[in-house]
Parts: sequence; structure tokens; C-alpha cells
Amino acid sequence: MGKRELNESAQSHPYWGKNIQSSASLDTFSIRDEGSREMNPLLPFIVSGGANTERYYFKHLSEISIYKFNLIPEYFGEESNYTSRFPSIIDKIRKANPDALIFCVFDMDNVVTDAKCISKHNVFLKKMDGKAIICPSMPSIEYWFLLHFSDDKRLLKKWGEISRILAPYIRPCFLNPTGQNLKDLLKKEKNVSDKTWVERLCADNKLDLAIRRAEENIVSAIQSNTLYNQSYTFVYRVFTLYQLYMNGDWKQQKVSCYTNERCPEVPNICAKKRTSTKKTLLNGHNLAKGESRENTASFAETKQ
Repeated sequence: MGKRELNESAQSHPYWGKNIQSSASLDTFSIRDEGSREMNPLLPFIVSGGANTERYYFKHLSEISIYKFNLIPEYFGEESNYTSRFPSIIDKIRKANPDALIFCVFDMDNVVTDAKCISKHNVFLKKMDGKAIICPSMPSIEYWFLLHFSDDKRLLKKWGEISRILAPYIRPCFLNPTGQNLKDLLKKEKNVSDKTWVERLCADNKLDLAIRRAEENIVSAIQSNTLYNQSYTFVYRVFTLYQLYMNGDWKQQKVSCYTNERCPEVPNICAKKRTSTKKTLLNGHNLAKGESRENTASFAETKQ
């Protein structure tokens, strides 16, 4: 890769990683005689809801896989106010690291049941265009976990629905599941802080399987205009965009996923009609105009 001057702001966030074909550990930059430094790509950042589940999931992945991320505890947490909280975090990252690749991961189950939330969500999407790669899951991150075991495309609207299906698969991933319900297993720090559950979740190439299922399901649903009738997760983007970014092919191939690949935008009709039924709100997902199958299926990214 080319040489860049290491400016003062970059030194404040020295999260640089090796090319993914190299060692998975963090790498420092080599100092040149002429005073410049040749640097590997800045590891991607994850901004997400979920103070424990998502934070420890990506933390453990960084430890056991080739996927490495910049994970700052304060960038994870309560997602009920994500439309106002996430933009400020993303702007903070960009101020220190203008070239940073940022993934924004959050759940959609609470968004699609309230007209006011829908309106705020659509404004949020417009604000993030060009700043972060949006990776929502409907109904939640747990659907992403489910795809490691089962290619279930049903529209699951609530935690109760997804938990009943996921529980038999993921409970054995934890060391001591006896006597604990699934919510406690996935939400309590004492359970998710041990990396065993992520190791078992990803074993036997199940991570690759989940990536393929998530992407193929979304591409197929976009083609048939039925994405709003099923569960979905764009978390696969974190992994499919990874290699392009870390191999330095991002700019060479003129890939601009920020503008070419959009996540589902909830139709404004849900916000306009206050009498909209719950069914309309729940099923009222649609794609932003201009999204094509080619754009949706073509990207990859992130590391710490």
C-alpha cells in the first residue's frame, strides 16, 4: 500500500492491522528514514447496540478468527436511542480517523412497531449514508445467530419468537446453561464474557454458512420484492466487505458501499398514517430506491 503521513489525530487511535493474509495479531507501522510510515489498513470499527451480547460476540471473534475490529466499550450499549446516539459516536470516530470503515449494528424489532420510531429511523439512514455501513437485523442479532444453524426465513417479529427457535441450537454453546433462560445466557456478562459460546457457534464452518445464507436470502428477497415478508440480517456485510478493505482493494476497485448499498428503509406511509395497523408496521419494510442485486451481493469488510 502507499505511504501516508501519520498525523496527530491518527496517533490518537493507533488501531492498525495487518493484511488478512498475514498474522491475525495487531501490527505496528514501520518507521521510514524519510520520516513517513507505511501503514496497514486501519481496523474497522463496530458501533452497536447490546452492551454485552454484541460487544462480546465481536470481541471473541477478534480473538478466534481472521476478523479483527476496533472495539471500544463506549461504542456499545442501549440501542433504544440509536438514532441520536450512534451519529455522535460515528462523527467522533471520523473526526479522529477520516478514512475509518465503520459498521453500525442494531436490531429492528422495536423500530417497526412504532410510527415515530420509523420516522426517526429513516432520517437516521439518510444521515449515515456515506458515513457508516448499516447492518440491521430483523428482528434482532439473534436471527444472525440462528442462521449458523438453520436457514429459517420466516418473519419473526419479537424476542419470544426468535428465542424459542434459537434456544435448542445455541444453549449447548454455553458452558453452564442449566437453570438459565436464553435471555440470561445471551445478555448477562458472566455468560457471554467467556469465548466458548462464540467458538462453538462458529465451529465447523458455521460462520461461513451464516454469511452465505444471510446474503443469499436478502438477494433473493430483493429480486422478488419480498424482503419485508421475512426475517433478515445485514450483519453479513461485516464479513463480506472485510477482505476487500483489509487487502487494500477498496479504492482500487472503486467500491463505494456507503452509497451503492443501502439497508431497508421503512416506507413513510407507516409514519404518515397514524391509523396504520400493527401488521402494516411490522411488514412495512422496503428497499431504498436504486438498490440492485449486483450492489447488494458484492461487498466485504472489517477488523480490529
